[in-house]
Amino acid sequence: MIIDGHAHCAGVFYSAPSLRAKLDELGVDRVILCPSLRNDSRNVPLPFEKKQITTGSAVSFAGNRLLRLSGRILDASEGLSQRNDDVRSLSRKLPGRVVPFCWVEPRAEGMLDELDRRLGRDGFRGVKLHQPLSRFSCEGKAMDDLAALTAARSAPVFIHLHSPTEVGRFRTWTQRHPQTQFIVAHLIGLEILAPYASRLQNVAWDISPAWGSTLERVQWAASVFGAERLTLGSDTPFGRDTLRLNIEKVLKLTLSHADKDLILGGNMARLLNLA
Repeated sequence: MIIDGHAHCAGVFYSAPSLRAKLDELGVDRVILCPSLRNDSRNVPLPFEKKQITTGSAVSFAGNRLLRLSGRILDASEGLSQRNDDVRSLSRKLPGRVVPFCWVEPRAEGMLDELDRRLGRDGFRGVKLHQPLSRFSCEGKAMDDLAALTAARSAPVFIHLHSPTEVGRFRTWTQRHPQTQFIVAHLIGLEILAPYASRLQNVAWDISPAWGSTLERVQWAASVFGAERLTLGSDTPFGRDTLRLNIEKVLKLTLSHADKDLILGGNMARLLNLA
């Protein structure tokens, strides 16, 4: 089984026909789909994507500062409810192919009730959090309540961390909630959290995007945290052909076939109890 564990409802994954065609083309069984900052059919080619630029968390943190600046211009909360509904609609058009994750704003009034409805009645299977765009911290009662609710719903928390300080707060948060499953986007904070690998059994790592995770860094992540804690992702629509490139990257890792199968989809299937 191959599962794209991190993609957005945009670009080639904006409509049911093009999404199905892309998954079929690459032999991908399912995609974990989140809202994008703007759900639309535009792909987002990036000027630097032909070179793998991320060799450590420091580069990701620098990129996060640019994302936060963009977030001041494009309000991530604007139209969020509709963007979540777009994801739900696609999951209903393509049952068994699209696994919906909702995006929530932890600081928003009524967030917990909204999340409970999304994970319950609306059928979302996990939650996406984005610190650079949403400007929240991993501290406080709201975050503890969110972690408790997702644990009760068996729904993973997928999070894009912002800074070294927040990586430290994230570690403390995850250790307060050992029953909650967390997935860290883009290997952000990998080097900072590596010394605590044995204590963070409820933390997995997304290896997207293709241009932002070198083969060597993914190999190192597998050696420190274990292949059973890495998940394939594309971050579609950000970059060209990132799903295919990351599948090829996993196949080039010096790991057993069984470990590669875990990264390609087995781990996400286990985290979400997918058949």
